[in-house]
Amino acid sequence: MVAFCNDASLQLTTELTLEAVFLRDTTHGENVGIASKYIGAGNQRGYSMYMNTAEQLGFVLSRDGDTSPLTTLECTTVMDVDTWYYGAGKYKASDTTAELRLNDAEEAATGAAITSIKNSSAEFAIGVQYSFISSFAWGGQIDEVRLSKIKRTDDWCDATYYGLFDSLVTLTEPEVGAAGPVYAHYYQQQSG
Repeated sequence: MVAFCNDASLQLTTELTLEAVFLRDTTHGENVGIASKYIGAGNQRGYSMYMNTAEQLGFVLSRDGDTSPLTTLECTTVMDVDTWYYGAGKYKASDTTAELRLNDAEEAATGAAITSIKNSSAEFAIGVQYSFISSFAWGGQIDEVRLSKIKRTDDWCDATYYGLFDSLVTLTEPEVGAAGPVYAHYYQQQSG
């Protein structure tokens, strides 16, 4: 578990993307945090990416720090033990949308998202949700966490996923045009 400060740059209330690369190595009896600014004590819930008790990825946003109203998205895919995953929770108040992606697919979305996220005083934490109690701690590995102050596009998330999982193909011979050499990059979907 790692906790960071409650810096103003982490108090994102109208737009964000929370991305993580993670592997679970055990079954949990509680919702366990991957990355969050979300503590229940004192109604300081803001945003959180977690794994629920059914071993599915979740993304939750709170408007006022309390449990109601919440925008909660959960994937339908059950995550296997000892498998690396990429997750991305995305939110934008101005278009009232929240989305949750697992690997290269959108698994959950809502068009009735809350109008803003609580400016929580909770510290941004990696590997825990709700509080620093071990039963809410992540059981596995977390390779990378990114928090962006914009809602990233699906293309961004796909390119990130394929790049992380060694599916990014770079052509080494440049295509020469009037503006000079251009290197082509694309991703290819792995089969299976």
